[in-house]
Amino acid sequence: MNILLLGGSGFIGRHLAARLRASGHQLQTPTHKELDLRALDERAARACLRGQDAVVNAVGIMSRDADRLETVHHHAPAALAAWAREAGVARWLQVSALGADAAHPVVFVGSKGRGDAAVVASGMQVAIARPSLVYGRGGHSTELFLKLTRLPILALPAGGRFALQPVHVQDVADGMAALVADAP
Repeated sequence: MNILLLGGSGFIGRHLAARLRASGHQLQTPTHKELDLRALDERAARACLRGQDAVVNAVGIMSRDADRLETVHHHAPAALAAWAREAGVARWLQVSALGADAAHPVVFVGSKGRGDAAVVASGMQVAIARPSLVYGRGGHSTELFLKLTRLPILALPAGGRFALQPVHVQDVADGMAALVADAP
């Protein structure tokens, strides 16, 4: 299967790329310079989409700039999904975030939710993965937790209700590979 993997150099994307290649899939993983979701070039995007069976959007950014989040998580995937459908791409896997909802007041989570909705509206066969805390060597959250373990005391919020569901990056990559490649 020919798969366009956006975000292939990121933490989850690197692991997913290795898993998909090991399964015999042909991957195209454009760099930011080749396909920049912050300033999407339609001609470059359409060239990347040509001949693909599936698209995996594993792009996610952390920013305090609401417009930047909206562009990368919502508007760019919406345009790409429309162009992908026109190009005959059959499947799309959207890597989102736990709790993503278009109406969510947290800008990151809301922008992911609006992007998810836009991709679903494209009419393609869409799967959405919403992992929470993805950990593994080389991941920012893992490095943070390792640093926190060196502290003499660790204060956690009271109440015991946390919206975290830690999952290892290899399990995420395996599940996502199955979603994009094994779907009917």
